[in-house]
Amino acid sequence: MIDSLLSREQSFVKAIEQEWDIIIIGGGATGCGAALDAVSRGLKTLVVEKADFASGTSGRSTKLIHGGLRYLKNMEFALVREVGQERAILQRNARHLVHRDPMFLPVYKGGELGWTTTAIALWVYEWLAGVESSERRVMLSVEDTLLQLPLLQTKGLKGSAKYFEYRTDDARLTLSLALTARQKGATLLNYATVEAFTYSNDGKQIKGVVVKDEVTAQSYSLKARCVVNAAGPWVDRISTLDKTIAHQPKLAGSRGIHIVLSSFDFPLKQAVYFDAPDGRMVFAIPREEMVYVGTTDVFYKGSLEDPEIPVKEMEYLLSCVREKFQVNNISLAQIHSAWSGVRPLVMEQGKAEGKISRKDELYTSKSGLITITGGKLTGYRKMAQRAVDEVCKQLQHTVRSNTRNLSLWGGGFPSDEAFAYFVSTKTLEVMSALNILRYEAELLVRRYGDHADAFLAYIPKANYYVQKYQAPLSFTLQIVYAVAVEQALKPDDVYIRRTTDFYFRLVELKPNYKKLIAIMADCLSQDENWIKQEEAVFLAHVQNLRLE
Repeated sequence: MIDSLLSREQSFVKAIEQEWDIIIIGGGATGCGAALDAVSRGLKTLVVEKADFASGTSGRSTKLIHGGLRYLKNMEFALVREVGQERAILQRNARHLVHRDPMFLPVYKGGELGWTTTAIALWVYEWLAGVESSERRVMLSVEDTLLQLPLLQTKGLKGSAKYFEYRTDDARLTLSLALTARQKGATLLNYATVEAFTYSNDGKQIKGVVVKDEVTAQSYSLKARCVVNAAGPWVDRISTLDKTIAHQPKLAGSRGIHIVLSSFDFPLKQAVYFDAPDGRMVFAIPREEMVYVGTTDVFYKGSLEDPEIPVKEMEYLLSCVREKFQVNNISLAQIHSAWSGVRPLVMEQGKAEGKISRKDELYTSKSGLITITGGKLTGYRKMAQRAVDEVCKQLQHTVRSNTRNLSLWGGGFPSDEAFAYFVSTKTLEVMSALNILRYEAELLVRRYGDHADAFLAYIPKANYYVQKYQAPLSFTLQIVYAVAVEQALKPDDVYIRRTTDFYFRLVELKPNYKKLIAIMADCLSQDENWIKQEEAVFLAHVQNLRLE
């Protein structure tokens, strides 16, 4: 057994025994970002998340830290400016997880964006976002475009714009925020569901929360001077628990799906942002040995915990790919995996899904509940800062946010050059220690960043499970480390969020999922009933893909 459950018990004891300056509901990017902001200002900080960190919207995005070029169409200049500038800050603070990549925007005769409008839009975008000269747009001829993107349909092609966006692993970025906050003294509890608020003696002011530990099924009353609702798509659900106000829905949930194709079937080498026949903009992005395509944008009122992945929407994305690329043979049979998420958009009456602003909104109820919602992954830091500013206002705490220059867990590198040197040298060490190919080793180095040595230090513990279950060392080590260090409590915490294998390596995962679950059960001292339950969960995730 690894002592993660013991550590969890100790965290609950700590949570019960003291009054917190701030309890944050929600373990997505905004909630974990707010925890980091608050604890770095000296506030006693607790996060409670009903499932796993990034199990909601923050782990189901397009996995880009981008400036929102398409928001220019909606004239949202302030939003473009803010998230564009935040993009550079985040890349500096998490170099291991945020990587600059070229993005190509093809221009077609009669398309949504013409040659001149594309050039002007990118110029405005770069000006608003403060893009460095090395990352500025280049307009490419038809010939140069096809050298980079030979799969593009050539009929009507006028060329393309090459600019830069930043690719990320959204779930691990959120986890990195959580781990950084924990390192600085915050307490973060996943699988801890808020059941109710507690109030002052006169019943008017929120003074804490009642939380159910989903591991033990016990409920606890926790005290707080301030409570922040950062529950993403669940914001309205949390607000209904506040019995001092008449609840008015704030959100218009919008479902977006992504599909994953093999690079063998769709051999795309560069990321492309292209207009679909219906006027939407779609991304196609190479990752590892796959290419993922997204996203859709449909008003949604179904399950937030496990949103559907409709065949109709998968077929829509495939039709977008076939219309823009020379891959007419791609069909549902070529889809390897997919994911679905719900955007917590601030409701705007009369607007279509794609027209609703991605701006965030902060408001405080009469009972003192601070709610932050809306926004997008790239802007999490500013959203977190605004929420904690409101907390500090209530508490008369005068310390300002200092997260602008705060490196995240694994990202302590002074420059891109320093990180590149680290990757090249550490990759060789990981290859030797785990007996794996260079490609695999580099993925791990980039995943764990400057905590790669701490990751390798768990090899002796992992070897026990390697021998017992006849499992590969690299595979086993990631499970052990996820349980011991990264607060993983369930197998899908590992195969969906700690490694993303369910999305990008499902073919390899399927024959080995029972070993993963067995190893994790051993690490957590779980029984056969738990194993059978988690095997059923895995099969349900596969069934939800609607591919079999």
